[in-house]
Amino acid sequence: MTVFPAESARTVLSPNRRSRPTFLLIGCAEMEAIPLPPESRFARPIVCRNLGNVVPPCADPDGGVAALVDYAIRVLEVRDLVVCGHTSCSAIHALSNAQAFQGIPTLSSWLRHLRSALNGFDFDPGRTSQAEIGLQLAEANVIGQLHHLHSHPAVLACLAEDKIRLHGWLYDDATGAIRTYSPEHCCFTEGAVVHAATTAS
Repeated sequence: MTVFPAESARTVLSPNRRSRPTFLLIGCAEMEAIPLPPESRFARPIVCRNLGNVVPPCADPDGGVAALVDYAIRVLEVRDLVVCGHTSCSAIHALSNAQAFQGIPTLSSWLRHLRSALNGFDFDPGRTSQAEIGLQLAEANVIGQLHHLHSHPAVLACLAEDKIRLHGWLYDDATGAIRTYSPEHCCFTEGAVVHAATTAS
């Protein structure tokens, strides 16, 4: 097991059966660790990992994500839902490489959830290098999967009652830093916080 410094966002949480999870983290299966910002080191996530940190739309359920979203909201009563992408995502790379998953129908089918998330997204023409385009795709995918969350009835109902908050994170695989999406400014900024548990169960 790799052990990272406590100050790093690269944190693998130990089980803590005395506290209920306080947030749902939907991340990519390739991420080397569960990112947890130092500011939120006492918060405990329930984790869903799949290729490309995908949230299939409610009308097109796939992979059990919808069931876990409902479980986290309705049973565990988490207050925060996080979609967390990362900077070295093979699923994102595959979007710009037609040969990446050729001949693997299950993966090709799964990628439709990323393509639909990116549909209609306005890309910055100022970002022209491959690295910049890849970063922009990763950012756009996080935003798109947040939009997919809005298609789930339990999410919409709890948002209307101010019972949950949605967050978009982008984890930097090289530095361990986390950037968070700001809907007000339509961009990603440094830092991410979720709330810690206040009661034991």
